[in-house]
Amino acid sequence: MDVSKFGLIYAGAQKNVGPAGITIVIVRDDLIGQAAKGTPSVMDYKAQADADSMLNTPPTYSIYIAGLVFKWLKQQGGLAGDREKNIEKAKLLYDFLDSSSRSSRNPVAKEDRSRMNVPFTLKDSSLDEAFLKGAAAKRHGATERPPLGRRHARLDLQRHAARGRAAPRRLHEGLRERSMVKAKKCEVLVINNIAQVGLKRFPAERYAVVKESKDPWAILVRLAGPAPVHEFGPSLRAVGRAGAGVNNIPVAVLSKRGIPVFNAPGANANAVKELVLAGMLIAARNLGPALEFVRQTEKTTNLDKTVEDGKKQFAGFELPGHTLGVIGLGKIGSLVADAAIRLGMNVLGYDPHITVEAAWSLPSQVKRATSVDEILKASHFVTLHVPLVEKTRHLDQREEPRADAPRRGAAQLLARRRRRRRRRC
Repeated sequence: MDVSKFGLIYAGAQKNVGPAGITIVIVRDDLIGQAAKGTPSVMDYKAQADADSMLNTPPTYSIYIAGLVFKWLKQQGGLAGDREKNIEKAKLLYDFLDSSSRSSRNPVAKEDRSRMNVPFTLKDSSLDEAFLKGAAAKRHGATERPPLGRRHARLDLQRHAARGRAAPRRLHEGLRERSMVKAKKCEVLVINNIAQVGLKRFPAERYAVVKESKDPWAILVRLAGPAPVHEFGPSLRAVGRAGAGVNNIPVAVLSKRGIPVFNAPGANANAVKELVLAGMLIAARNLGPALEFVRQTEKTTNLDKTVEDGKKQFAGFELPGHTLGVIGLGKIGSLVADAAIRLGMNVLGYDPHITVEAAWSLPSQVKRATSVDEILKASHFVTLHVPLVEKTRHLDQREEPRADAPRRGAAQLLARRRRRRRRRC
């Protein structure tokens, strides 16, 4: 297809190109930057183009599988070659149905027939039940036709197994054992500490998990990124991150080498949500200073009086009715917002690049903020859940919140915020 004839091509890739979760868009240069006012950023193709199609964390696995499908399709002769194969396969079915018109019939006119859906009926409807039972019984049997132009090796093995012949099985097992003895294990270079429960998913007979390697097959990271990719040899096949985001991995450099990058978005989402809630409770209930107060009472002679006199300064306040500002409404941000709402808090959310999937999972009670400054001015607590890249560095230091907030608790929190900027939630 000549794509130059079209201004925009929008293709949902699920099933035909790869797994669900990827969309292919081809847009003419002169149409980029023409988005109507109010268009979500995920549909603003200028923003997508400026970010090299990585405005949000890319679905790396889906992209990788789509690449394999494209390579396979080219080997088949492209779309034209695949079309010819489909026509040939459909013709086999239609020729059989047309030649057996006494027992079955196809009600669709030849010029309207589909190459994918081939309907037919039995002339004698009383045979339908027996026909379906017979088809189910033979579904995995010897009548299964091999792919066009190839022998069906699986059927050969099934026939041998059914006749009690173990030779093919012994042959395949021997070949496998010899190949595994000779083959070098695939080295997986692990940067940072990775949980053993995860590393055990690499079968020991095929993979060697190492902390140092000059030419690994794969690299697995958490917080720290890999060394410059040119230091690794030609064996590198993939880089994976045991966590969300790929901001610590040189995706562009690896993509030029054809090396896919994988991540695990949402894997630690619940743990981070609980840490945010814990941070808010510590701040609201003054648990840090209260703990220090308790330590100082160890040598107190009149403990009851000391506790009674001092406990009032650590009363704090309850979370319901206070406002939480959430910057970044991905998987973690959405979970935090939902938990805060369940605690009776008000939630403001800001995310100029929110995805459609994230928007659907966001509680309806979350109010939309139009800027980071609005979040900082109106919130008692602020939590950031964005990748650390150059554009997001110092994102929370644009403008100080108002000290004259209408609620007393807010003024106290904001004063603490100025003194202890690094301890904000």
